[in-house]
Amino acid sequence: MPSLSSISAAFLVACQVVLADVPTWPTPSIDELEDIRFLMNGYNARGFSDFVSPCSFSSGNIGRITAAEWIRAAYHDMSTADVAAGTGGLDASIQYETDRSENIGTAMNDTMTAFLGYYTVRSSIADLLALGVYTSVVSCGGPKIPFRVGRIDAKEAGPSGVPEPTDNITVLTNKFAKQGFNTSEMIALVACGHTVGGVHGVDFPTIVPGSGTAGNNYSHFDNTTHFDNDVVIDYMSDNTSNPLVVGPDVGKNSDLAVFNADGNKTMNRLTDATTFQDTCLTMLERMINTVPSTVKLTDPLTPYPIKPANLVLKLSDNGANLTFSGQIRVLVTNRDSTKIESLSLHYLARDGVTPGVINATAALYQSGFAGAFGDSFQFYEFETVLDASSSVSSFNVSIALKDGTVEEHNNNGGGFPVQSSILLQSSRTCYIANSTGSYFKLVAAVHDSRKALPATVVTYVQNPRIGTKIPSLDAVNTSLAFVNSTGAYDFFSATVSLGVDQVYLAYCDLVSGEGDAAESDLFHNMGNIKAC
Repeated sequence: MPSLSSISAAFLVACQVVLADVPTWPTPSIDELEDIRFLMNGYNARGFSDFVSPCSFSSGNIGRITAAEWIRAAYHDMSTADVAAGTGGLDASIQYETDRSENIGTAMNDTMTAFLGYYTVRSSIADLLALGVYTSVVSCGGPKIPFRVGRIDAKEAGPSGVPEPTDNITVLTNKFAKQGFNTSEMIALVACGHTVGGVHGVDFPTIVPGSGTAGNNYSHFDNTTHFDNDVVIDYMSDNTSNPLVVGPDVGKNSDLAVFNADGNKTMNRLTDATTFQDTCLTMLERMINTVPSTVKLTDPLTPYPIKPANLVLKLSDNGANLTFSGQIRVLVTNRDSTKIESLSLHYLARDGVTPGVINATAALYQSGFAGAFGDSFQFYEFETVLDASSSVSSFNVSIALKDGTVEEHNNNGGGFPVQSSILLQSSRTCYIANSTGSYFKLVAAVHDSRKALPATVVTYVQNPRIGTKIPSLDAVNTSLAFVNSTGAYDFFSATVSLGVDQVYLAYCDLVSGEGDAAESDLFHNMGNIKAC
């Protein structure tokens, strides 16, 4: 296939080619989590930060802080680590361990329940726990912890190992050492983890016997709801209200034992605000990156400079045309979006040769802006009608600036691909629930050149499991049957049975052909499908 840059020699003369060390789109292993991580608010927002913003927020009882609970859940999950053996760590084994005394309270299950809306074949609970730490810390004013992905959810409980208030300093030190932290690092990690949150009297009645400093039988570790070093300053100035330092049950003052484990040398160093933030970034990053030795994490996620979103090819009733629509996300964190004059797609037809141009416009909803925590994006929308026989195979994105400069973004040289062999037809797909059952009536358009090949829909559904709040993700394969020909494309359909409570969290892939010859239309959220 010729390079998209050959579309027009004149275009190349005017173009400033932008080169950068960025991922090539699509990269299925990161794309879903990249959206969740960067699109916290605004246009196409995923809303992950809503649970922990502001830092003091909780949908539970007064005094609770969800951000603190997310950090605690991640640490408790990581605590199964045996770094010498290369086992345990942040692997979502906590889902099987919530009945242990070391994981007392509702916070563990509440945390995982919050993640269920983001749990897919592309986003593990373990990765969501790590992302929960990043989001909680930055929402509370702490450092931006680099976020890597690739964690794999455990299939069973790990060994016990969470430090408990009743542990003496020898036991505590040994537990942290097994997890890979020396004495100074143990002190720092506890201080960083206890800068927000506190102790629930309902779980530890001898530590918080009364109403607590925050009310509702709950006491905070310090007097601020912010990721700061007040927990250290208060301790070093003998002015702390930390219930694990000055609590009435002296046998459970575990923070006191930890903080003083090296004669307060580490705590004295952490009284410097910058040192505290830098140290916490290092310790918490190590915490969330402690994984089994068989797991290989990616490099820290960085946002795509240009990322297509919600690309759709809709076949007309007579099969003559395809309506091609979608959005283009432009990273504008370090650029002035008002200097962008226009954005267009320079595409190649299905034959890989015939060129065309599609003009996009800045989105109006939310002014087209999205992001959070220092990351900013501008969305552009497009919709055009193509001849079904020519269709589209890929495109470059051209950004014209008001100063006359034109940028060409070619997805690391290969263009942004558009799969046009098998297409979910969402407008013709619907969901039925009645006395006879509940199911999808799914319709796909398959290119006529592939109508003799097997066509399949793979639906990923969540099924409840005993002993964990996290459901299984099960793949259901259903053959697509030929319905009728319309020219360049043929309509196929399938009926997929699903429970009413499975609909909104289901995803599906469409596959034409097998093996190396397979073409796929992947990762469709079936929760957006209308009722029949």
